[in-house]
Amino acid sequence: MDYALATDESIDEGIKRIYTDRLQQIIPTIRPPHQNLHEAIHDARRGFKFMRALIRLIKFSLEPEAYEQQNHMFRDMGRFVSELRDLHVFILLMQYVARESHSVRPQDIEEGLNILQQQEKELLEEARDQHRFEDMADRLEEVQNAFTEQQGLPDQQSLLFPGLKEIYKKGRENYFRADEEGTKEQFHEWRKQVKYFMNAFQVLAHFWPGKLDIKGKSLAQLSDYLGEEHDLALLDDLLVDQDFRRHLGNIKAMRSYVDQKRSFLQRSALNLGGFIYSKTEEEFISFFN
Repeated sequence: MDYALATDESIDEGIKRIYTDRLQQIIPTIRPPHQNLHEAIHDARRGFKFMRALIRLIKFSLEPEAYEQQNHMFRDMGRFVSELRDLHVFILLMQYVARESHSVRPQDIEEGLNILQQQEKELLEEARDQHRFEDMADRLEEVQNAFTEQQGLPDQQSLLFPGLKEIYKKGRENYFRADEEGTKEQFHEWRKQVKYFMNAFQVLAHFWPGKLDIKGKSLAQLSDYLGEEHDLALLDDLLVDQDFRRHLGNIKAMRSYVDQKRSFLQRSALNLGGFIYSKTEEEFISFFN
């Protein structure tokens, strides 16, 4: 499905179409029964990130209260599915690191994997018992219907530029902070801003200036670098957790591999980020004017 504004539709109608189309993709994915729950969680998480980017793009045409309500709703839903997703990713990453490091034996991670799998099972059972997925789908249907009557949406392309400029500006600021500080927290914040920028590009793809050398493929590559780095950073936090690490063997080898991989991904992201964020926000937005 195309989540880009079309050249033959008005901007406000296009925004409504994209908003409702994206939710129409998310709702049946998360509403039980699930054919593949892990895939459903992954797709929902991506969908909520897209919705937050869309809301940021039209931010300056919304009442502040309406913007905050939408942003917080998609944020909270995203956090719920991210908690479920992260446990599953921990399991896959531990298996991957053990396989790739050549120094870690299967028995070094067996007990830890069993604990993670049990935690994942309990969390999913709790979500089902509390009808979290059904409630989320019902809520999304409500806001989808309400948004079709939303007033004050941008009716011309230029009204999207303030939101786009802010998205770019925050991404650029966090690129420089990640480069200077190099902390897990700063790379995590930069990752989120890159996601917003990538999704905003998708919405504006048919209007993207040809002379602007920032393209969708480079944004997707940067997002992949930072996403993988973030997952490994979370795994590293788990490896140093005092309660969890006693269930693992050869932690030193696992952390060494994780550190090497994260360093490579950080360097790759910073090199590509230096190209993408080379312009000031004023220079960037001038291409659209």
